[in-house]
Amino acid sequence: MPILFDPRHEAFAQALARGLSALAASREAGYSPQERPCRARKRAAWPQMVERLAEITVATAWGGDTDLAKVFHEMMRLVEKAEEKESAAGLAIAKGLLTEAGRLRSRLPPGLGAAPPVEPRPGLILPPPLTKEEWIEAFAPKR
Repeated sequence: MPILFDPRHEAFAQALARGLSALAASREAGYSPQERPCRARKRAAWPQMVERLAEITVATAWGGDTDLAKVFHEMMRLVEKAEEKESAAGLAIAKGLLTEAGRLRSRLPPGLGAAPPVEPRPGLILPPPLTKEEWIEAFAPKR
């Protein structure tokens, strides 16, 4: 089963996988502190939650990590490595990783999708920014 669509549901499943109680996982995922314990237990028993929890458990059994932010940052590191190859295969790999990273980023809790700062590659020369007039002259449709 893929990552749960609702970020709070996914955070709840991840917290359960780390061994938190249903109520503690619920609070960590951002649900109301006044939530009743029975509601958290019911959420933990949802079929999609049970299936996702089993999937996370299998993934962590072989040493995988349940922290999506770490996975996202690792994917971005691999994209940079693939781009360094400067070949068609490297660019195809980078494109695939960026597509998956985009999907993953949309499922991260707010604030965790920001990539760490990256220094520009040595030798990369960027043109100076265009003014509004220069941009219009260069890219506006010709009449």
